[in-house]
Amino acid sequence: ELRLAAARADLTAAESRIGKEKEKLKLYERITRAKLASADALVSAYTIQLTAHSAILQREQTLVDSATGGAQAVNMTQARVAELEGLLLQARAEKLVAETAVDAIKQGSFYNSRELVGDLAAYQEKLDDAKERIQLTEQRVLQIRERVKRLTYRAPFDGKVVKVLKAAGSAASRGETLVIVERTGAFPVVDAYVTQAEANSLTQGGAAAVWLPSLDKTYRARVTKIDRTSGFQTEMQAHTKDSQLRYNWRGAQDRSASVQLVIDQELPPEAWAELAGGMPATVSVATRPSAWQKARTIWAKASPW
Repeated sequence: ELRLAAARADLTAAESRIGKEKEKLKLYERITRAKLASADALVSAYTIQLTAHSAILQREQTLVDSATGGAQAVNMTQARVAELEGLLLQARAEKLVAETAVDAIKQGSFYNSRELVGDLAAYQEKLDDAKERIQLTEQRVLQIRERVKRLTYRAPFDGKVVKVLKAAGSAASRGETLVIVERTGAFPVVDAYVTQAEANSLTQGGAAAVWLPSLDKTYRARVTKIDRTSGFQTEMQAHTKDSQLRYNWRGAQDRSASVQLVIDQELPPEAWAELAGGMPATVSVATRPSAWQKARTIWAKASPW
């Protein structure tokens, strides 16, 4: 895009130079045509004078031959005729130069009484070069933009990057997490990790309390998602053959299951400003009775004691 902007600036400069050069050529054309008109008038004047003096010279020579005229007058007239012939040749040469100068102006050059000068051809070449560079650069920009679209990863929601897990220029494997993006404008979500036994005692939509130590505040919440498979090992974690990758649990006491909770109460604007992704939280969740507890409850109700 910077190269495209530079090419467009060069194009503007070349167009400006050509415009100024054409204005200058218009002035020189007016001057050259005036010189051509002057030279043409001189040729006509000298031609008429030469014709007249040539006729006078013939009459004087006739008088000299008849012994009635003087030789001095003949000599003076001959000198004037020779002078007019030279002036006529000079005027014709000036006319030819003026005509050539007019033709040269049409080609972008002008005659400054010594030589042909003019930069219109060079400016036109620069203009054509700038136009061509703009076309090539525009095509290149379009190609790069299309490539950028193919190489750009877009989040499925509006958010902000809270953590970058890979350094610029480093290699990344397929499926590897690059960045952590926090959704903006969404209601706060809490991710908690529990054991498989604890996950079995939780229910979808169950009530909970979330305490944020950094703010020393407690909020009501409810369970929205229970994921018992988050503890399964992946290929990168296990580094074993494909036949051995089926449901490889971690230890029984490991928090291999995850629970997602949503704060279930109205929050004032200042609370929204305080909450941020990655804040530690302690979660207290209401658990459902185990099967043994249910059986004891049923047996107690049925017992006569």
